[in-house]
Amino acid sequence: MTNQITLRTVLPDEEDTILLIGRRMLATLEEVLGAERAHELYTLEQTVERVRWHLNPSAVAAAVFVVDTAEGKCVGHAIVRIDQDEENREFGLFGTLYVDPAARNQGVATALIGRGEQWVRTHHLHRVATYTDEHNHKLQTLFLSKGYLLSPMPKQFVKLQKELE
Repeated sequence: MTNQITLRTVLPDEEDTILLIGRRMLATLEEVLGAERAHELYTLEQTVERVRWHLNPSAVAAAVFVVDTAEGKCVGHAIVRIDQDEENREFGLFGTLYVDPAARNQGVATALIGRGEQWVRTHHLHRVATYTDEHNHKLQTLFLSKGYLLSPMPKQFVKLQKELE
């Protein structure tokens, strides 16, 4: 699929795309945590507002990327931003990564991760990470295959981190 996709940056006025990403953020939580726990944490309105927040340069240094098929169907997204660790050092953070189940194992996630890492480098940062539930083995396997290292965290979370050259 990788030669039939377009990877692009989402713009703040793309309301349909923003809504789709918000739905998929909630779907990711449902897949990993189960529907009940996911809906205890977030509503659709909250995930949509989270996407909008990432598209507001006065709020945060971030980018939202999507992968579209040749037919114009959005099959994946990634949100990456500049964050700070416990010692106030900046690093790139994948806030979310989603690939439509029908498009998985076709290079979409690899393209999104590569673009996110590129964005982090353009901001002169050399470390990138993501956080996930300790039971999200699919995401862990994906990031581990891209050279990320896993470290446990409190409250059932893990951090996957990579030093960028």
